[in-house]
Amino acid sequence: MPEKPANPDQPPPDPFRHAAARLARVDPTAPEIPEELRRPVDAPEPDVIKWKHDPNASKDTSGMMKAFALGLNFTYGVIGMGLLGWILQRWVFPGGAPWVLLGCLFAGLIAGMYLFIREANRVNRA
Repeated sequence: MPEKPANPDQPPPDPFRHAAARLARVDPTAPEIPEELRRPVDAPEPDVIKWKHDPNASKDTSGMMKAFALGLNFTYGVIGMGLLGWILQRWVFPGGAPWVLLGCLFAGLIAGMYLFIREANRVNRA
């Protein structure tokens, strides 16, 4: 049970007063801070980075976009089959074991890997 103050008009004691007193104390044996460290330092001028155009760099980013599409097709296939499994599990087979959801996720992984390999081979041939 918390202690009540002796005088009800006084605020309760501050639980952090000892920590604040310790922080406010200055160690008398501490060395004096040199004047060089007391002055604010001017921020150095930022170096301007000059980007040079690389003439050998290709402006065609279609290869990179095809790689993104490969990864996203795999991801969306797994997510789509997972959602289908969840819907089937929720509304068609309620109260059952999660085998429908797991089966759809596994089918999504298999189909996604198949499509990923097929599309990657097509991109490499082109």
